[in-house]
Amino acid sequence: MSSEQQERQAMQYVERSSILTVRTLLKLLEWSAMQALVQDSAYKVGVQKLEELLQKPLLN
Repeated sequence: MSSEQQERQAMQYVERSSILTVRTLLKLLEWSAMQALVQDSAYKVGVQKLEELLQKPLLN
């Protein structure tokens, strides 16, 4: 195998591994964004429930 072929194969390997790395990072970023949305939604629901509870009269 010539050095040009070896270099071409090495570059193809680097390209493939780079694409996999970018895809993995994008999936992690997407997951992180979803977690942030879920957390934000849970916070908003919690605040809404607290407001509802504060508006109700206390039972004696």
